[in-house]
Amino acid sequence: MRLKEIKPGMVIHCKSDKEKKALLEEAERLGYFWNESKDKPTEIRLNGIGNTIHFYDKSRYRDHKYITWSYKTEGVTEFSDLILPELTVEEVLRISTEICNASDCDNGCPLAAELDDFTKQCMICPKSLKTYSETIPIICAQWKSDHKKKKPEIETVDICRIIEVLPDGRKRCVNEEEIMPDPELPYGYERDSVNQILKRYCMEHDGEFIAVHEVVSRVKR
Repeated sequence: MRLKEIKPGMVIHCKSDKEKKALLEEAERLGYFWNESKDKPTEIRLNGIGNTIHFYDKSRYRDHKYITWSYKTEGVTEFSDLILPELTVEEVLRISTEICNASDCDNGCPLAAELDDFTKQCMICPKSLKTYSETIPIICAQWKSDHKKKKPEIETVDICRIIEVLPDGRKRCVNEEEIMPDPELPYGYERDSVNQILKRYCMEHDGEFIAVHEVVSRVKR
């Protein structure tokens, strides 16, 4: 299991002992200790602590990075959100290409590794590929996680549709207009809005028309 970078200041909530065990193992790998006892993160019974782990940096009072626990559940990062997706070789190659195309080689490319204080080298160059063979999949997994398609946000709106009644009895929609909401009104909008829209349209067009009030859902703009 690969995880996103855990930084001091993060508060991470675990939904199970399995997640908590994995988080404490990662904290230990990163060099964290328990606040007071200075024990390693895994040197404590899981059922003796809460499911939320707080990460802290070194300070004037602590010469080591340390963690504490609580039962906090609001304003936290879920452990499941830290898990990076496993990638196939094909995905790594495709995503690394996308990173290259979308990044400036000399400024901000996540595949550029520091060689010294002054120079950088791309990790997918042949000379450095072997050295960074384990790092590249992690970067690509992070990229995939950060760029995954988000679920669209849906909103509900009131619509007035003007329907033309043709001579042969067929009907067709000739105009559609959103009924603007007004939270100060009892129903959230003027109940006579549909009639007013129909009157205005009939004054400007010849023919037989009816108005239909519909509530529709759409992707929020």
